[in-house]
Amino acid sequence: RREQELAADQRVLASGVSPESYAALLLRLARRHPTGLAPAACHSMARLSHLEGRFQAILRGAGKTAGRPRWWWRGLTALGATVVAVGAGCSSYRGAGGGSSDLPGPRVTRVPVLATDLEAQLGQAASKAELIKVKYRVVDASGQLVEVNFGRLEGVMRRTTISLCDSWIKVPPGQPGRWEQIIEFVYPKAFTFPDPIQAETSGPGASFPVTPTTPNAFKSKDTGWMIDDLIVEPKAAFFVVRGRFVETTFDGFVQGAGEAFSPIVAPATTAMGRPTTVVLTENKVEQPTFTTRETPFIVSALPDKPYTVRLNLKQPGCFLEIRATPAASQ
Repeated sequence: RREQELAADQRVLASGVSPESYAALLLRLARRHPTGLAPAACHSMARLSHLEGRFQAILRGAGKTAGRPRWWWRGLTALGATVVAVGAGCSSYRGAGGGSSDLPGPRVTRVPVLATDLEAQLGQAASKAELIKVKYRVVDASGQLVEVNFGRLEGVMRRTTISLCDSWIKVPPGQPGRWEQIIEFVYPKAFTFPDPIQAETSGPGASFPVTPTTPNAFKSKDTGWMIDDLIVEPKAAFFVVRGRFVETTFDGFVQGAGEAFSPIVAPATTAMGRPTTVVLTENKVEQPTFTTRETPFIVSALPDKPYTVRLNLKQPGCFLEIRATPAASQ
């Protein structure tokens, strides 16, 4: 590879390019490389580890290495060595930390943007839309719409399957918007204690009635999904979309504690005449548990182009797909 790079340098110089300009170009590419801004095709053009040797070869090939090095060459070589040291340190630091590549999403593009493409985008007129239509979809890694199945929960919720999110809203630029898909979960918050048990202490069993602990007041909890603090701001040719995706889920029941919330039993005897107890009522007192997960997001979007963000949901492998489009004012 080193010989290929040297041969490529010789061909560039043979085409008439000045050694000073070519060396400055290589240095500029090398300085951009640690940040990942240089195009992928240019990475091999300016390898930090070989830069100083290539500078010397470029000048020798142009017949300009005789005598003492020029003052600009000494400065360029020193600066190149500094770039090599700093670049190596930056590469080590970036490699040690976690990056967005650890959480890839469907159709997520993480390649350097070419300067010519960026100039073309920024050359477009900034959006003057009075309203922006923002479409949301929650998809899996293959891009398919995510659906959630709710089973039967002790009669609280019927079995149903719903799409997690597939809708759109219109928001004015710079003003907050909100979207929500709510499932109301109703549960008891207060109970009536059981009546005294009427039991025969010397008979084959216990007598009824037995009134268990029963709910006498209820409370509701909004579960489901919400996009909050949604703001879309036109920036040059882009829409910057930011907000929070919040999921609140029911995770299960926990048993109430205490004597009044325990099974009610009564003394009895078996068919063989041995003493035992019978359960008159399980006397269940269950309280729900909920979990809220939140994923802030920010997306720099071109108009009408979809972008995906990984979500921290109870159901893994979900991504929020966002598409911002200028909308009519009505």
